[in-house]
Amino acid sequence: MFKQKSSSKFSTTLLALIMGASVFIGSPAVAKEMIQNVWGELQERPRYGGSISVIGFKEIGEWGLDNYYTWAGALASGAVEMLGVNNWATPRNVDHMKNWWRGDTYKGGLAVGWESPDLGTSIFHLRRGVRWHNLPPTNGREFVADDVVYVFNRLYGLVDGFEKSPHNGHPFYEQIISVKAIDKYTVEFKHPPHPYAMTYFMTAGWADQIAPPREVVEKFGDMKDPANVRGTGPWMVKDYRAGVSMTWQKNPDYWGYDELFPDHKFQLPYADEFKQISINDRPTRLAAIRTAKLDVLSGLSWTDKGISWEEKESLEKTTPDLKFVGYELGGRGIVTRFNAKPFYPDIRVRKALQMAINLDEIAKTWGGGVSKMWPPEANQLCWNYCVEGAYTPFDQLPESIQEGYTYNPKKAKQLLADAGYPNGFKTIVVMPSDQNTDLMEIAKSYLAAIGVDMEIKLMERAAFQKTAFAGNFEMSYKEGFGTGSPDLGGSLGHWGGPEGFDVKPWNIGKVNDESFNALLTEADNTDSLEAFMGKMTDASDYWISQHWMIALAMSADYRGYWPWLKSYRGEYRLGKDFGKGQLYARVWVDQELKKSMGY
Repeated sequence: MFKQKSSSKFSTTLLALIMGASVFIGSPAVAKEMIQNVWGELQERPRYGGSISVIGFKEIGEWGLDNYYTWAGALASGAVEMLGVNNWATPRNVDHMKNWWRGDTYKGGLAVGWESPDLGTSIFHLRRGVRWHNLPPTNGREFVADDVVYVFNRLYGLVDGFEKSPHNGHPFYEQIISVKAIDKYTVEFKHPPHPYAMTYFMTAGWADQIAPPREVVEKFGDMKDPANVRGTGPWMVKDYRAGVSMTWQKNPDYWGYDELFPDHKFQLPYADEFKQISINDRPTRLAAIRTAKLDVLSGLSWTDKGISWEEKESLEKTTPDLKFVGYELGGRGIVTRFNAKPFYPDIRVRKALQMAINLDEIAKTWGGGVSKMWPPEANQLCWNYCVEGAYTPFDQLPESIQEGYTYNPKKAKQLLADAGYPNGFKTIVVMPSDQNTDLMEIAKSYLAAIGVDMEIKLMERAAFQKTAFAGNFEMSYKEGFGTGSPDLGGSLGHWGGPEGFDVKPWNIGKVNDESFNALLTEADNTDSLEAFMGKMTDASDYWISQHWMIALAMSADYRGYWPWLKSYRGEYRLGKDFGKGQLYARVWVDQELKKSMGY
Protein backbone atom coordinates (compact mmCIF):
# COMPACT_ATOMS: atom_id res chain seq x y z
CA MET A 1 0.00 0.00 0.00
CA PHE A 2 1.36 3.37 -0.98
CA LYS A 3 1.59 5.95 1.76
CA GLN A 4 3.12 9.36 1.29
CA LYS A 5 5.03 10.84 4.19
CA SER A 6 3.43 13.75 5.96
CA SER A 7 5.56 16.85 6.09
CA SER A 8 6.73 17.64 9.64
CA LYS A 9 8.08 21.07 8.73
CA PHE A 10 6.94 24.01 6.74
CA SER A 11 9.40 25.69 4.40
CA THR A 12 9.96 29.33 5.21
CA THR A 13 9.94 31.71 2.30
CA LEU A 14 10.59 35.38 1.84
CA LEU A 15 6.96 35.87 0.82
CA ALA A 16 5.74 34.33 4.07
CA LEU A 17 8.05 36.56 6.10
CA ILE A 18 6.95 39.66 4.18
CA MET A 19 3.30 38.80 4.76
CA GLY A 20 3.96 38.02 8.41
CA ALA A 21 2.25 34.71 7.84
CA SER A 22 3.39 32.87 10.94
CA VAL A 23 1.42 30.90 13.43
CA PHE A 24 2.24 29.19 16.70
CA ILE A 25 1.61 25.48 16.74
CA GLY A 26 2.94 24.37 20.07
CA SER A 27 6.51 25.62 20.23
CA PRO A 28 8.50 27.01 18.50
CA ALA A 29 6.77 29.35 16.03
CA VAL A 30 6.65 28.04 12.48
CA ALA A 31 6.27 30.39 9.51
CA LYS A 32 3.77 29.11 6.98
CA GLU A 33 4.62 29.61 3.35
CA MET A 34 2.02 31.57 1.43
CA ILE A 35 1.58 31.21 -2.32
CA GLN A 36 -0.78 32.77 -4.81
CA ASN A 37 -3.67 30.79 -6.25
CA VAL A 38 -5.10 31.15 -9.73
CA TRP A 39 -7.51 33.84 -8.50
CA GLY A 40 -4.66 36.01 -7.20
CA GLU A 41 -5.37 35.19 -3.54
CA LEU A 42 -2.67 34.22 -1.05
CA GLN A 43 -3.16 30.79 0.48
CA GLU A 44 -1.03 28.48 2.56
CA ARG A 45 1.13 26.19 0.50
CA PRO A 46 -0.72 22.85 0.45
CA ARG A 47 0.82 19.98 2.39
CA TYR A 48 0.42 16.26 1.97
CA GLY A 49 -0.80 13.53 4.29
CA GLY A 50 -3.64 12.89 6.68
CA SER A 51 -7.13 11.50 6.23
CA ILE A 52 -10.48 13.01 5.29
CA SER A 53 -13.76 11.52 6.58
CA VAL A 54 -17.15 12.56 5.21
CA ILE A 55 -20.74 11.46 5.56
CA GLY A 56 -21.68 10.87 1.92
CA PHE A 57 -21.52 7.13 1.63
CA LYS A 58 -24.60 5.16 0.67
CA GLU A 59 -24.93 1.40 0.86
CA ILE A 60 -23.93 0.15 -2.59
CA GLY A 61 -26.14 -2.93 -2.60
CA GLU A 62 -25.71 -6.08 -4.66
CA TRP A 63 -24.65 -4.29 -7.86
CA GLY A 64 -21.54 -2.73 -6.42
CA LEU A 65 -19.86 0.14 -8.26
CA ASP A 66 -20.53 -0.93 -11.82
CA ASN A 67 -22.49 1.55 -13.94
CA TYR A 68 -23.70 -1.27 -16.14
CA TYR A 69 -26.12 -2.22 -13.40
CA THR A 70 -26.91 0.82 -11.31
CA TRP A 71 -26.40 4.50 -10.58
CA ALA A 72 -24.31 3.36 -7.61
CA GLY A 73 -21.43 3.33 -10.06
CA ALA A 74 -21.36 7.09 -9.58
CA LEU A 75 -20.18 6.43 -6.03
CA ALA A 76 -16.89 5.29 -7.53
CA SER A 77 -16.16 8.84 -8.72
CA GLY A 78 -12.87 8.96 -6.85
CA ALA A 79 -11.60 5.98 -8.80
CA VAL A 80 -13.51 6.37 -12.05
CA GLU A 81 -13.34 9.47 -14.23
CA MET A 82 -15.15 11.08 -17.13
CA LEU A 83 -14.08 12.76 -20.34
CA GLY A 84 -14.79 16.11 -18.71
CA VAL A 85 -15.26 17.53 -15.24
CA ASN A 86 -16.26 20.85 -13.72
CA ASN A 87 -13.28 23.16 -13.48
CA TRP A 88 -12.04 23.50 -9.88
CA ALA A 89 -10.33 26.76 -10.89
CA THR A 90 -13.64 28.43 -11.78
CA PRO A 91 -14.09 31.51 -9.55
CA ARG A 92 -16.58 30.70 -6.83
CA ASN A 93 -18.64 33.78 -7.64
CA VAL A 94 -19.26 32.14 -11.04
CA ASP A 95 -19.81 28.59 -9.79
CA HIS A 96 -19.74 28.09 -6.03
CA MET A 97 -20.04 24.31 -6.45
CA LYS A 98 -22.13 24.07 -3.30
CA ASN A 99 -25.05 22.42 -5.04
CA TRP A 100 -25.23 20.79 -8.41
CA TRP A 101 -23.55 20.40 -11.75
CA ARG A 102 -22.99 23.38 -14.04
CA GLY A 103 -23.03 22.66 -17.75
CA ASP A 104 -20.99 25.73 -18.64
CA THR A 105 -18.00 25.43 -16.28
CA TYR A 106 -16.51 22.13 -17.37
CA LYS A 107 -13.01 21.42 -18.64
CA GLY A 108 -11.11 18.45 -19.93
CA GLY A 109 -10.86 15.39 -17.73
CA LEU A 110 -9.73 12.25 -19.50
CA ALA A 111 -10.09 14.29 -22.67
CA VAL A 112 -8.07 17.44 -23.28
CA GLY A 113 -9.94 18.71 -26.31
CA TRP A 114 -13.01 18.09 -28.42
CA GLU A 115 -14.85 19.29 -31.47
CA SER A 116 -18.08 18.71 -33.36
CA PRO A 117 -17.59 18.61 -37.13
CA ASP A 118 -21.38 18.31 -37.38
CA LEU A 119 -24.32 18.22 -34.95
CA GLY A 120 -24.33 14.42 -34.90
CA THR A 121 -20.62 13.92 -34.25
CA SER A 122 -18.43 14.61 -31.21
CA ILE A 123 -14.70 13.91 -31.34
CA PHE A 124 -12.64 13.75 -28.14
CA HIS A 125 -8.86 13.95 -27.92
CA LEU A 126 -7.66 11.95 -24.95
CA ARG A 127 -5.11 13.01 -22.38
CA ARG A 128 -1.82 11.21 -22.93
CA GLY A 129 0.07 9.50 -20.15
CA VAL A 130 -3.02 8.62 -18.08
CA ARG A 131 -2.71 5.17 -16.50
CA TRP A 132 -5.10 2.69 -15.03
CA HIS A 133 -4.57 1.85 -11.37
CA ASN A 134 -1.39 -0.08 -10.78
CA LEU A 135 -3.29 -3.10 -9.49
CA PRO A 136 -3.92 -6.40 -11.25
CA PRO A 137 -5.20 -6.95 -13.85
CA THR A 138 -4.64 -3.44 -15.29
CA ASN A 139 -1.18 -3.09 -13.66
CA GLY A 140 -0.80 0.57 -14.51
CA ARG A 141 -1.09 0.29 -18.28
CA GLU A 142 -1.87 3.40 -20.32
CA PHE A 143 -5.43 4.56 -20.84
CA VAL A 144 -6.21 4.75 -24.58
CA ALA A 145 -9.07 5.27 -27.04
CA ASP A 146 -9.91 1.57 -27.22
CA ASP A 147 -10.82 1.75 -23.52
CA VAL A 148 -13.47 4.38 -24.19
CA VAL A 149 -14.85 2.34 -27.08
CA TYR A 150 -15.03 -0.78 -24.93
CA VAL A 151 -16.84 0.96 -22.05
CA PHE A 152 -19.60 2.45 -24.21
CA ASN A 153 -20.01 -0.65 -26.36
CA ARG A 154 -20.46 -2.70 -23.20
CA LEU A 155 -22.95 -0.24 -21.72
CA TYR A 156 -25.08 0.35 -24.79
CA GLY A 157 -24.65 -2.94 -26.65
CA LEU A 158 -23.61 -1.00 -29.75
CA VAL A 159 -21.84 -3.88 -31.52
CA ASP A 160 -22.11 -7.65 -31.67
CA GLY A 161 -20.86 -9.42 -28.58
CA PHE A 162 -22.29 -6.85 -26.16
CA GLU A 163 -25.73 -6.84 -24.57
CA LYS A 164 -27.23 -3.52 -23.67
CA SER A 165 -27.26 -2.68 -19.98
CA PRO A 166 -30.53 -3.66 -18.26
CA HIS A 167 -30.28 -0.57 -16.08
CA ASN A 168 -32.63 2.20 -17.22
CA GLY A 169 -30.49 4.99 -15.84
CA HIS A 170 -28.29 5.50 -18.87
CA PRO A 171 -27.55 9.18 -19.33
CA PHE A 172 -30.07 11.10 -21.36
CA TYR A 173 -31.94 8.21 -22.92
CA GLU A 174 -30.16 6.80 -25.95
CA GLN A 175 -27.72 9.57 -26.72
CA ILE A 176 -25.07 7.34 -28.36
CA ILE A 177 -25.38 5.65 -31.74
CA SER A 178 -21.80 4.49 -32.21
CA VAL A 179 -18.29 5.01 -30.88
CA LYS A 180 -14.95 4.24 -32.52
CA ALA A 181 -11.26 4.89 -32.04
CA ILE A 182 -9.83 7.05 -34.81
CA ASP A 183 -6.34 6.55 -33.42
CA LYS A 184 -4.75 5.69 -30.07
CA TYR A 185 -5.83 8.96 -28.45
CA THR A 186 -8.90 10.04 -30.47
CA VAL A 187 -12.49 8.84 -30.06
CA GLU A 188 -15.45 9.61 -32.31
CA PHE A 189 -19.03 9.50 -31.02
CA LYS A 190 -22.06 9.46 -33.29
CA HIS A 191 -25.28 10.63 -31.65
CA PRO A 192 -28.63 12.16 -32.53
CA PRO A 193 -28.03 15.67 -33.97
CA HIS A 194 -28.03 18.11 -31.11
CA PRO A 195 -25.98 21.24 -30.41
CA TYR A 196 -25.67 20.43 -26.71
CA ALA A 197 -24.76 16.75 -27.03
CA MET A 198 -21.10 17.29 -26.16
CA THR A 199 -21.94 18.25 -22.59
CA TYR A 200 -24.05 15.13 -22.23
CA PHE A 201 -21.01 13.01 -22.97
CA MET A 202 -18.63 15.17 -21.01
CA THR A 203 -20.32 15.62 -17.67
CA ALA A 204 -23.58 13.68 -17.44
CA GLY A 205 -22.28 12.02 -14.30
CA TRP A 206 -23.83 8.57 -14.45
CA ALA A 207 -23.12 5.90 -17.02
CA ASP A 208 -20.59 7.94 -18.95
CA GLN A 209 -17.86 7.22 -16.43
CA ILE A 210 -15.00 5.43 -18.15
CA ALA A 211 -14.82 2.04 -16.45
CA PRO A 212 -14.46 -0.85 -16.04
CA PRO A 213 -11.58 -1.68 -18.39
CA ARG A 214 -11.74 -4.83 -20.47
CA GLU A 215 -9.32 -6.75 -18.23
CA VAL A 216 -11.56 -6.33 -15.18
CA VAL A 217 -14.61 -7.70 -16.99
CA GLU A 218 -12.61 -10.61 -18.43
CA LYS A 219 -11.08 -11.48 -15.04
CA PHE A 220 -13.85 -10.62 -12.55
CA GLY A 221 -16.96 -10.31 -14.72
CA ASP A 222 -17.89 -6.85 -13.42
CA MET A 223 -17.24 -4.32 -10.65
CA LYS A 224 -19.98 -5.44 -8.30
CA ASP A 225 -17.37 -6.23 -5.68
CA PRO A 226 -15.67 -2.97 -4.57
CA ALA A 227 -12.39 -4.87 -4.53
CA ASN A 228 -12.69 -5.13 -8.33
CA VAL A 229 -12.89 -1.38 -8.91
CA ARG A 230 -10.21 -0.16 -11.29
CA GLY A 231 -10.07 3.30 -12.75
CA THR A 232 -7.81 6.17 -13.64
CA GLY A 233 -8.80 8.44 -10.74
CA PRO A 234 -7.07 9.79 -7.63
CA TRP A 235 -8.31 7.09 -5.24
CA MET A 236 -8.14 3.31 -5.09
CA VAL A 237 -10.39 1.12 -2.93
CA LYS A 238 -8.68 0.18 0.31
CA ASP A 239 -11.48 -1.32 2.35
CA TYR A 240 -15.23 -1.77 2.19
CA ARG A 241 -17.40 -2.64 5.17
CA ALA A 242 -21.02 -3.14 4.16
CA GLY A 243 -23.27 -0.58 5.79
CA VAL A 244 -20.34 0.97 7.64
CA SER A 245 -17.78 2.63 5.42
CA MET A 246 -15.85 2.78 2.19
CA THR A 247 -12.19 3.68 2.57
CA TRP A 248 -10.04 4.85 -0.33
CA GLN A 249 -6.26 5.22 -0.49
CA LYS A 250 -4.43 7.68 -2.71
CA ASN A 251 -3.35 6.67 -6.16
CA PRO A 252 0.39 7.54 -6.22
CA ASP A 253 0.45 7.54 -10.02
CA TYR A 254 -2.49 9.89 -10.57
CA TRP A 255 -2.10 12.22 -13.53
CA GLY A 256 -3.97 15.18 -12.05
CA TYR A 257 -2.62 18.37 -10.53
CA ASP A 258 -4.32 21.08 -8.46
CA GLU A 259 -5.90 23.60 -10.81
CA LEU A 260 -5.76 26.33 -8.15
CA PHE A 261 -1.95 26.42 -8.32
CA PRO A 262 -0.97 25.86 -11.96
CA ASP A 263 2.55 27.25 -11.41
CA HIS A 264 3.39 24.69 -8.73
CA LYS A 265 2.22 21.35 -10.18
CA PHE A 266 0.88 19.92 -6.92
CA GLN A 267 0.04 16.29 -7.70
CA LEU A 268 -3.33 15.10 -6.44
CA PRO A 269 -4.62 13.84 -4.10
CA TYR A 270 -3.19 15.61 -1.05
CA ALA A 271 -4.56 13.28 1.65
CA ASP A 272 -3.37 9.73 2.09
CA GLU A 273 -6.88 8.47 2.74
CA PHE A 274 -10.48 9.37 2.00
CA LYS A 275 -13.27 7.70 3.96
CA GLN A 276 -17.01 7.73 3.33
CA ILE A 277 -18.90 6.77 6.46
CA SER A 278 -22.47 5.50 6.56
CA ILE A 279 -24.45 6.92 9.50
CA ASN A 280 -28.20 6.73 9.08
CA ASP A 281 -29.23 8.21 12.43
CA ARG A 282 -29.24 12.03 12.46
CA PRO A 283 -28.29 12.46 16.15
CA THR A 284 -25.34 10.13 15.58
CA ARG A 285 -24.26 12.15 12.55
CA LEU A 286 -24.33 15.36 14.58
CA ALA A 287 -22.31 13.68 17.32
CA ALA A 288 -19.80 12.51 14.72
CA ILE A 289 -19.13 16.02 13.41
CA ARG A 290 -19.12 17.44 16.93
CA THR A 291 -16.40 14.98 18.02
CA ALA A 292 -14.42 15.24 14.74
CA LYS A 293 -15.17 11.67 13.72
CA LEU A 294 -16.28 13.45 10.55
CA ASP A 295 -14.40 16.31 8.91
CA VAL A 296 -17.45 17.34 6.86
CA LEU A 297 -21.16 16.81 7.41
CA SER A 298 -23.48 17.36 4.48
CA GLY A 299 -26.57 15.67 3.09
CA LEU A 300 -26.81 12.63 0.86
CA SER A 301 -29.70 13.67 -1.34
CA TRP A 302 -32.65 16.05 -1.71
CA THR A 303 -34.56 14.06 0.87
CA ASP A 304 -31.60 13.55 3.20
CA LYS A 305 -30.44 17.03 4.18
CA GLY A 306 -27.21 18.13 5.78
CA ILE A 307 -27.60 20.36 8.85
CA SER A 308 -30.83 22.22 9.51
CA TRP A 309 -30.73 25.78 10.80
CA GLU A 310 -31.92 24.56 14.21
CA GLU A 311 -29.12 21.97 14.31
CA LYS A 312 -26.61 24.61 13.23
CA GLU A 313 -27.58 26.85 16.13
CA SER A 314 -27.09 23.95 18.54
CA LEU A 315 -23.69 23.02 17.06
CA GLU A 316 -22.52 26.64 17.22
CA LYS A 317 -23.11 26.57 20.96
CA THR A 318 -21.44 23.21 21.65
CA THR A 319 -18.73 23.30 18.98
CA PRO A 320 -17.85 26.92 18.16
CA ASP A 321 -14.79 26.00 16.08
CA LEU A 322 -16.91 24.41 13.35
CA LYS A 323 -17.41 26.31 10.12
CA PHE A 324 -20.72 26.40 8.28
CA VAL A 325 -21.83 27.28 4.78
CA GLY A 326 -25.45 27.76 3.78
CA TYR A 327 -26.62 26.31 0.51
CA GLU A 328 -29.75 25.80 -1.53
CA LEU A 329 -29.77 22.30 -2.95
CA GLY A 330 -33.17 22.67 -4.52
CA GLY A 331 -36.37 24.65 -4.52
CA ARG A 332 -39.46 23.73 -2.56
CA GLY A 333 -42.93 24.23 -3.93
CA ILE A 334 -46.39 22.79 -4.50
CA VAL A 335 -47.29 21.12 -7.79
CA THR A 336 -50.87 21.23 -9.02
CA ARG A 337 -52.22 18.21 -10.90
CA PHE A 338 -52.64 19.04 -14.60
CA ASN A 339 -56.31 19.30 -15.70
CA ALA A 340 -57.53 18.97 -12.10
CA LYS A 341 -60.15 21.49 -11.02
CA PRO A 342 -60.09 24.16 -9.73
CA PHE A 343 -56.49 24.72 -10.95
CA TYR A 344 -57.23 24.07 -14.62
CA PRO A 345 -58.05 25.23 -17.17
CA ASP A 346 -58.14 28.75 -15.68
CA ILE A 347 -54.63 30.08 -15.09
CA ARG A 348 -56.09 32.80 -12.85
CA VAL A 349 -56.52 30.27 -10.05
CA ARG A 350 -52.89 29.14 -10.20
CA LYS A 351 -51.63 32.70 -10.45
CA ALA A 352 -53.76 33.70 -7.47
CA LEU A 353 -52.23 30.96 -5.33
CA GLN A 354 -48.74 32.18 -6.19
CA MET A 355 -49.56 35.83 -5.54
CA ALA A 356 -50.91 34.88 -2.11
CA ILE A 357 -47.42 33.69 -1.06
CA ASN A 358 -45.10 36.34 0.37
CA LEU A 359 -41.80 35.05 -1.03
CA ASP A 360 -39.79 37.94 0.39
CA GLU A 361 -41.10 37.38 3.92
CA ILE A 362 -40.36 33.64 3.71
CA ALA A 363 -36.81 34.39 2.60
CA LYS A 364 -36.24 36.71 5.57
CA THR A 365 -37.86 34.60 8.27
CA TRP A 366 -37.90 30.91 7.37
CA GLY A 367 -34.95 28.59 7.83
CA GLY A 368 -32.80 30.73 10.08
CA GLY A 369 -32.02 33.21 7.35
CA VAL A 370 -30.19 30.94 4.91
CA SER A 371 -33.17 30.62 2.59
CA LYS A 372 -33.07 32.89 -0.41
CA MET A 373 -36.04 34.35 -2.15
CA TRP A 374 -37.40 32.31 -5.01
CA PRO A 375 -36.68 33.57 -7.62
CA PRO A 376 -33.14 33.41 -6.20
CA GLU A 377 -32.21 36.90 -5.10
CA ALA A 378 -35.19 38.14 -7.14
CA ASN A 379 -33.26 38.22 -10.39
CA GLN A 380 -33.54 34.87 -12.10
CA LEU A 381 -36.16 32.18 -12.18
CA CYS A 382 -34.03 29.11 -12.47
CA TRP A 383 -32.56 26.35 -10.39
CA ASN A 384 -29.06 26.20 -8.96
CA TYR A 385 -27.15 25.28 -12.10
CA CYS A 386 -28.29 28.11 -14.30
CA VAL A 387 -26.43 28.66 -17.55
CA GLU A 388 -26.07 32.07 -19.10
CA GLY A 389 -28.20 32.36 -22.20
CA ALA A 390 -30.71 29.66 -21.23
CA TYR A 391 -33.07 31.82 -19.19
CA THR A 392 -34.29 35.41 -18.89
CA PRO A 393 -33.26 37.23 -15.71
CA PHE A 394 -36.32 37.88 -13.58
CA ASP A 395 -36.11 41.68 -13.74
CA GLN A 396 -36.10 41.48 -17.55
CA LEU A 397 -39.25 39.38 -17.79
CA PRO A 398 -42.54 41.02 -18.85
CA GLU A 399 -44.32 42.84 -16.03
CA SER A 400 -47.25 40.44 -16.30
CA ILE A 401 -44.96 37.53 -15.37
CA GLN A 402 -43.19 39.44 -12.60
CA GLU A 403 -46.60 40.34 -11.18
CA GLY A 404 -47.42 36.67 -10.75
CA TYR A 405 -44.54 36.24 -8.28
CA THR A 406 -45.19 39.46 -6.39
CA TYR A 407 -47.11 39.26 -3.10
CA ASN A 408 -50.55 40.79 -3.57
CA PRO A 409 -53.33 39.02 -1.62
CA LYS A 410 -55.94 41.59 -2.66
CA LYS A 411 -55.28 40.95 -6.34
CA ALA A 412 -55.14 37.20 -5.64
CA LYS A 413 -58.64 37.24 -4.13
CA GLN A 414 -59.92 39.20 -7.11
CA LEU A 415 -58.41 36.64 -9.50
CA LEU A 416 -60.18 33.82 -7.63
CA ALA A 417 -63.45 35.71 -7.77
CA ASP A 418 -63.04 36.36 -11.49
CA ALA A 419 -62.40 32.64 -11.98
CA GLY A 420 -65.65 31.74 -10.16
CA TYR A 421 -64.33 31.15 -6.64
CA PRO A 422 -65.25 34.29 -4.66
CA ASN A 423 -65.26 32.29 -1.42
CA GLY A 424 -62.19 30.25 -2.22
CA PHE A 425 -62.19 26.43 -2.11
CA LYS A 426 -60.90 23.44 -0.21
CA THR A 427 -57.98 21.26 -1.35
CA ILE A 428 -55.43 18.73 -0.08
CA VAL A 429 -51.65 18.75 -0.47
CA VAL A 430 -49.72 15.50 0.05
CA MET A 431 -46.16 15.49 1.37
CA PRO A 432 -43.71 12.96 2.86
CA SER A 433 -43.81 12.58 6.63
CA ASP A 434 -40.00 12.66 6.88
CA GLN A 435 -40.01 16.35 5.90
CA ASN A 436 -40.49 19.25 8.27
CA THR A 437 -43.95 20.72 7.71
CA ASP A 438 -43.12 24.27 8.83
CA LEU A 439 -42.83 25.68 5.31
CA MET A 440 -46.07 24.01 4.25
CA GLU A 441 -47.81 25.41 7.33
CA ILE A 442 -46.62 28.87 6.30
CA ALA A 443 -48.06 28.32 2.81
CA LYS A 444 -51.31 27.09 4.35
CA SER A 445 -51.67 30.31 6.37
CA TYR A 446 -51.02 32.51 3.33
CA LEU A 447 -53.59 30.62 1.24
CA ALA A 448 -56.14 30.77 4.04
CA ALA A 449 -55.98 34.57 3.82
CA ILE A 450 -57.50 34.39 0.32
CA GLY A 451 -60.08 31.77 1.23
CA VAL A 452 -58.22 28.61 0.17
CA ASP A 453 -58.45 25.90 2.83
CA MET A 454 -55.47 23.59 2.19
CA GLU A 455 -55.30 20.39 4.24
CA ILE A 456 -51.80 18.93 4.68
CA LYS A 457 -51.80 15.15 4.31
CA LEU A 458 -48.61 13.43 5.50
CA MET A 459 -47.61 10.12 3.93
CA GLU A 460 -44.79 7.67 4.58
CA ARG A 461 -42.03 8.33 2.04
CA ALA A 462 -42.58 5.26 -0.14
CA ALA A 463 -46.34 5.81 -0.24
CA PHE A 464 -45.84 9.49 -1.06
CA GLN A 465 -43.49 8.72 -3.94
CA LYS A 466 -45.93 6.18 -5.35
CA THR A 467 -48.74 8.72 -5.11
CA ALA A 468 -46.70 11.56 -6.57
CA PHE A 469 -45.28 9.64 -9.53
CA ALA A 470 -48.72 8.30 -10.35
CA GLY A 471 -50.19 11.80 -10.23
CA ASN A 472 -52.87 10.74 -7.77
CA PHE A 473 -53.25 14.06 -5.97
CA GLU A 474 -54.74 17.54 -6.23
CA MET A 475 -51.60 19.23 -4.92
CA SER A 476 -48.22 17.74 -4.03
CA TYR A 477 -45.14 18.93 -2.22
CA LYS A 478 -42.10 18.98 -4.51
CA GLU A 479 -38.40 19.55 -3.99
CA GLY A 480 -36.18 20.52 -6.87
CA PHE A 481 -37.61 22.85 -9.47
CA GLY A 482 -36.52 25.42 -11.95
CA THR A 483 -35.70 26.03 -15.56
CA GLY A 484 -32.02 26.79 -15.84
CA SER A 485 -30.52 23.55 -17.18
CA PRO A 486 -30.03 23.99 -20.93
CA ASP A 487 -30.79 20.43 -21.98
CA LEU A 488 -33.89 18.36 -22.54
CA GLY A 489 -32.81 15.85 -19.91
CA GLY A 490 -32.55 18.54 -17.25
CA SER A 491 -34.99 20.31 -15.01
CA LEU A 492 -36.95 22.11 -17.73
CA GLY A 493 -37.34 18.90 -19.70
CA HIS A 494 -38.92 17.25 -16.67
CA TRP A 495 -42.15 19.09 -17.50
CA GLY A 496 -42.68 17.77 -21.01
CA GLY A 497 -41.01 17.89 -24.37
CA PRO A 498 -40.77 16.11 -27.71
CA GLU A 499 -41.09 12.64 -26.18
CA GLY A 500 -44.37 13.50 -24.48
CA PHE A 501 -45.21 14.13 -20.86
CA ASP A 502 -45.91 10.50 -19.96
CA VAL A 503 -42.28 9.39 -20.21
CA LYS A 504 -41.04 12.10 -17.87
CA PRO A 505 -41.10 10.48 -14.41
CA TRP A 506 -40.31 13.74 -12.63
CA ASN A 507 -43.28 15.43 -14.27
CA ILE A 508 -45.40 14.44 -11.30
CA GLY A 509 -48.11 16.97 -12.20
CA LYS A 510 -48.53 15.20 -15.56
CA VAL A 511 -48.28 18.53 -17.36
CA ASN A 512 -49.09 18.06 -21.03
CA ASP A 513 -49.14 21.50 -22.57
CA GLU A 514 -49.01 21.58 -26.36
CA SER A 515 -47.35 24.98 -26.57
CA PHE A 516 -44.65 24.04 -24.08
CA ASN A 517 -43.99 20.68 -25.75
CA ALA A 518 -43.70 22.45 -29.09
CA LEU A 519 -41.10 24.89 -27.74
CA LEU A 520 -38.93 22.05 -26.43
CA THR A 521 -39.35 20.17 -29.70
CA GLU A 522 -38.22 23.24 -31.61
CA ALA A 523 -35.20 23.52 -29.31
CA ASP A 524 -34.34 19.89 -29.96
CA ASN A 525 -34.38 20.52 -33.71
CA THR A 526 -32.17 23.61 -33.81
CA ASP A 527 -28.92 23.58 -35.76
CA SER A 528 -26.74 25.78 -33.55
CA LEU A 529 -26.01 26.23 -29.87
CA GLU A 530 -27.15 29.87 -30.06
CA ALA A 531 -30.50 28.88 -31.54
CA PHE A 532 -30.90 26.09 -29.02
CA MET A 533 -30.30 28.44 -26.08
CA GLY A 534 -32.79 30.89 -27.55
CA LYS A 535 -35.53 28.28 -27.79
CA MET A 536 -34.78 27.01 -24.29
CA THR A 537 -35.10 30.57 -23.03
CA ASP A 538 -38.50 30.82 -24.72
CA ALA A 539 -39.54 27.55 -23.09
CA SER A 540 -38.27 28.73 -19.71
CA ASP A 541 -40.21 31.98 -19.93
CA TYR A 542 -43.35 30.08 -20.88
CA TRP A 543 -42.92 27.64 -17.97
CA ILE A 544 -42.59 30.55 -15.57
CA SER A 545 -45.71 32.22 -16.90
CA GLN A 546 -47.94 29.14 -16.45
CA HIS A 547 -47.64 28.65 -12.67
CA TRP A 548 -47.77 24.87 -12.84
CA MET A 549 -46.11 24.93 -9.47
CA ILE A 550 -46.47 27.33 -6.56
CA ALA A 551 -42.96 28.46 -5.68
CA LEU A 552 -42.25 28.69 -1.95
CA ALA A 553 -38.51 28.90 -1.23
CA MET A 554 -35.11 27.50 -1.87
CA SER A 555 -34.21 24.87 0.72
CA ALA A 556 -32.52 26.12 3.88
CA ASP A 557 -29.68 23.82 4.83
CA TYR A 558 -26.08 24.01 5.99
CA ARG A 559 -22.86 22.12 5.54
CA GLY A 560 -20.51 21.88 8.52
CA TYR A 561 -16.76 21.31 8.41
CA TRP A 562 -13.64 21.66 10.52
CA PRO A 563 -11.15 24.49 9.81
CA TRP A 564 -8.23 22.13 9.25
CA LEU A 565 -9.67 21.28 5.83
CA LYS A 566 -7.84 23.75 3.58
CA SER A 567 -8.83 24.81 0.05
CA TYR A 568 -12.34 23.79 1.08
CA ARG A 569 -15.11 26.38 0.92
CA GLY A 570 -18.17 24.21 1.45
CA GLU A 571 -18.24 22.68 -2.05
CA TYR A 572 -20.48 19.66 -2.50
CA ARG A 573 -19.31 17.92 -5.64
CA LEU A 574 -17.11 18.23 -8.71
CA GLY A 575 -18.98 16.90 -11.69
CA LYS A 576 -22.67 16.33 -12.04
CA ASP A 577 -23.36 13.47 -9.68
CA PHE A 578 -21.59 12.13 -6.62
CA GLY A 579 -18.27 13.71 -7.62
CA LYS A 580 -17.03 13.81 -4.05
CA GLY A 581 -13.95 11.71 -4.61
CA GLN A 582 -12.75 14.21 -7.18
CA LEU A 583 -13.54 17.11 -4.86
CA TYR A 584 -11.73 15.78 -1.80
CA ALA A 585 -8.66 14.93 -3.84
CA ARG A 586 -8.21 18.71 -4.05
CA VAL A 587 -8.62 19.38 -0.33
CA TRP A 588 -5.67 19.12 2.07
CA VAL A 589 -5.49 18.50 5.79
CA ASP A 590 -3.65 20.91 8.09
CA GLN A 591 -2.53 18.20 10.46
CA GLU A 592 -0.66 20.63 12.74
CA LEU A 593 -3.79 22.75 13.20
CA LYS A 594 -5.86 19.65 13.87
CA LYS A 595 -3.41 18.51 16.52
CA SER A 596 -3.28 21.94 18.11
CA MET A 597 -7.08 21.84 18.43
CA GLY A 598 -6.85 18.59 20.38
CA TYR A 599 -7.87 16.11 17.67
